[in-house]
Formats: sequence, structure tokens, C-alpha cells
Amino acid sequence: MRNIATVKYTKKIGSTVASALALALAFATPALANDKVVMRLPWIANVQAAAYIIAFEKGFYRDAGLDVEIRPGSVQVNPNQLVASGDEHFGANDSPNIITGVSRGMPLVAVAACWQKHPGGLYMLESSGIKAPKDLIGKRLAYDEGGPWTLIKAMLSKSGVKLDQINTVNASGNEVLMKGTVDARSGFVINGPVAIELAGMKTTAMPASDYGISAAAEVIFTNKKMIAEKPDVVRRFVEATVKGYKYAYSNREETLKIVLANNPQLAAEQQRRQLDLQAGLIFTERAAKQGLCSFDRQDVASTVDVLREFGGLTGQVDVDAMINTSFVPAP
Repeated sequence: MRNIATVKYTKKIGSTVASALALALAFATPALANDKVVMRLPWIANVQAAAYIIAFEKGFYRDAGLDVEIRPGSVQVNPNQLVASGDEHFGANDSPNIITGVSRGMPLVAVAACWQKHPGGLYMLESSGIKAPKDLIGKRLAYDEGGPWTLIKAMLSKSGVKLDQINTVNASGNEVLMKGTVDARSGFVINGPVAIELAGMKTTAMPASDYGISAAAEVIFTNKKMIAEKPDVVRRFVEATVKGYKYAYSNREETLKIVLANNPQLAAEQQRRQLDLQAGLIFTERAAKQGLCSFDRQDVASTVDVLREFGGLTGQVDVDAMINTSFVPAP
């Protein structure tokens, strides 16, 4: 491991874990590369960031002529603002967050949609018997504002379930579900259910993407100035990151060891299972045909529509101006 600085902080992981103490990492490649860029993660350096960590550790960024510093995210950090201002060069976020930034006038451009399916959805104990949205009618549902809640509301509506048919409770953490206070909860289906399974309780999950709700996660974005002035840097960064994705998921045990070595306070089995679940969001049918991290313009437009109807989006969004598909390598 090279030149690693650690920063301690405490944060609740989305709506799925009550609290977690984690080591966030900043990575900086040796000063042999030519073009210095800063990449801001949406969250800590765990397996969610596996592709970036691997691209760094395996020298893919260095080989592409890039001197990359990877900075962790936290509740106090807004990647959209940092990239829009030019303080940082690249960020990763889900498509709803990037769309919201664009609607507020931020000059953001998405250049790679790496998790082509969003991890947001509902999960519940297997014993609840809930298998489809209609099964939630009359049941108790815990939710967190923000995050995947907008996508879940769209999923319920598309399935013919009205929100007032469900007893909703604004509550965080898995405890309310594990203790039977509620029957289901919103969150990310790649980590919340894993934590419950590791506690010895079986779960089922209901991803919004399974019900035709389009949104992407781990979308790499930059700003318009970067696109105009340094398109080759953008191309090399995207290509090296795609190589990171391919290597990380073809060598999962090695990837897990590298991630854990960089952040020893992570729980190994939680990370292993999450890495496996993430693969289904990345290596999709579209990825096989169009390439890893490829876009579908209609999916982005559909996400904009969902945010307008269920998320309170009001600003203007030019879908064709906020995405640039030319940097994603062919399959």
C-alpha cells in the first residue's frame, strides 16, 4: 500500500446501519504521473469504492498518466459542490443526486454510469411474508427521507399501491425491523439486509429497479470546464476506472484483502457479501452489450421524471447536456 493517510469519523451508513466507526482513506499516487486529479467518493473507502481503490493500487491510473488522489465522502461533504466549483475534478454519486445538482444550476456532466441499477429499495424479514409491493398494504414501513425513498415511492405507485395504504414511520436503523416494530424498511439492499443476515435473521429484498424504476449509482461526473479543457484526462480517468471494475470483480478475494488492508475496521464478511451483491448492479445485460459504465439516455430521462413526480424536482434539466457518453470504452 502506498502513501495512505487515514481520517477517523463516525457516520450512519445511509438508512441501513444505526452507526459505524470507520477509517476513511485518502490515496495519492506517486508524483511520477503527469496530470494531477482529485476524485471524491460518495462514501468511505469500502467495497463500494472497490474499482477506484483497485485502479489506484494496481497502477491503472498511473499507467494512464494520471496522478490521482482519492478522497472519502462523509455526511459533511457534498461531491456535487466540490466538483461544480472546480475544487475537485471528479466525483461519484447516484444519478438522482447529480440530476438535482444540475437542476440547481451546477455545471455537472456525468461521464460514466457504473452501477447501472440503483441499490435503493425495501427489505424485510423473510418471516414477514412480504414478497411484492401489494403485500405492504396495511403493514408498517420505516423510511428515511432522501436517499432511495423517492425511488421507492415511484415503485409503489407503479405497482398500484398508494402510500396512504401503508402505515409509514420515519425511523432509522435496522433495530425497528429486527425487533418487529415495523414490517419493512427503506434503504440500500446491498448492505442493510447483509447486516441483519449476519445477526442470524433471514431477509428478503425488493429493489426498486426490479419494478422498472430507472436510476444509476456510482456515476462518475465532472464539470463542463473539465470536459472542454481536458477531455483526454477525462477519457483516461474513465478508462482506468473501468479497468478497475473489471479487475476488482474478476479477483474478488484479492480485492477484499486490498480494501480491508486499507481500512482494517471494516467487517470482512459484511464487505465480502456486499461486494458480491454489488456485482449484479454493475454487470448487467446493458453492460454486456454496450460496455461497463455505459449510459442509457432514456433511463436518465426517466429518472428526471421520477424526481419531478415523487421527489419535488422543479429546476430545468437538459438530459443531453448533463451526460456525455463519449468517454466510456467500447465493450
